Amino acid sequence: MITLIVLPNIYLCPLGLLLTAVGDTSLCDLMLNEGINVPHLCGKACVCSSCIINIKQGAEAIRIATNSEKALLVTNRSDSRLSCQSYLGKVC
Repeated sequence: MITLIVLPNIYLCPLGLLLTAVGDTSLCDLMLNEGINVPHLCGKACVCSSCIINIKQGAEAIRIATNSEKALLVTNRSDSRLSCQSYLGKVC
């Protein structure tokens, strides 16, 4: 089980939130299920970058980015990921 801290965001989650999750769940789905209205204009198909998030800590608990995801990350921040493609748990 993994505990995630969603930092406060004035538009999406003003008070922040503590989430608990198990593996093989996307961060986008996890946040949507908890009522955080994460933008996902492409329907989580990895063809836009509206669901971009920044991982501040614990990136090792998230599967590595695919080439498709990397192509959509238009930022120079090394902690940026697409929440729809950020799945908990490593692929062996």
